[in-house]
Amino acid sequence: MPNSYSRPESLACNKCGHSMEAEIWLIIDVQERPDLKAAIVEGTLYNVTCPQCGHEHSLDRPLLLFRPDETPPLLFSPAQSTTAEKGHRHARELLDILRQNLGDSWKAEWLKDGLAGVPRALLPAALSDAPESIMKALLGHTAAQVEKLRREAPATFLQMAMAALLQADGPEQKRRILQHTPELLSDEAEALWQRQIEKDQQNNDEQAVRAFEELRKQLRETMDSAKEMDHPVNSKGENDTAEQIEKRFEELSIAMRAAENSPGLYRSL
Repeated sequence: MPNSYSRPESLACNKCGHSMEAEIWLIIDVQERPDLKAAIVEGTLYNVTCPQCGHEHSLDRPLLLFRPDETPPLLFSPAQSTTAEKGHRHARELLDILRQNLGDSWKAEWLKDGLAGVPRALLPAALSDAPESIMKALLGHTAAQVEKLRREAPATFLQMAMAALLQADGPEQKRRILQHTPELLSDEAEALWQRQIEKDQQNNDEQAVRAFEELRKQLRETMDSAKEMDHPVNSKGENDTAEQIEKRFEELSIAMRAAENSPGLYRSL
């Protein structure tokens, strides 16, 4: 039995009134159905075109994602126009279906910290390997939704922030990310950096290992300056000048460009 789950739905075109049937996906195993994952990233999963007049409809439905080898393995994106109460009910219903589909493969530990929620506007970026999608989500005009993701799915937020930082264009953009994401120096971020380094070590990619170790070092030093931009203090207890701070961001940029060459960067993050 497949893990992904859809329901047929009868719709009426709101332009010509034509009746049509659509397959509505409510649970997607991203390993089982990479085509559906791609549709989410492209923003077309819930687009339905009327066969009579060609009018395109954008549907609003809840969606549960199963990502077996990622953290967190379960992501829930509620319908945008629903209430919190209905969203919780939809999540419970879809979890019950997935639990039944998985059978003995279901793990209760997946929900020990609750179910991570991702606003629909940020869902494509959360699943995307494309840095431009991540950057647009984190640095665009979705501040409230970014904060919601930060609260409800901190692991996903951290992965997106790390990927965005690695692809930031210039010192100013890096500064913006660092100033707004102190999580980049958290224990969780440290674990992600270390995981990447260990994978590169296993692949005998010493160049990538050195690049990530230098990146981590520069990140720590740069964040120290970014935390106190009004009165930045360096490791010697002296005030950093604006030129010194800029130099640190340039050094971070060099370290990031080296790390970008590591194979499978976004997949591992």
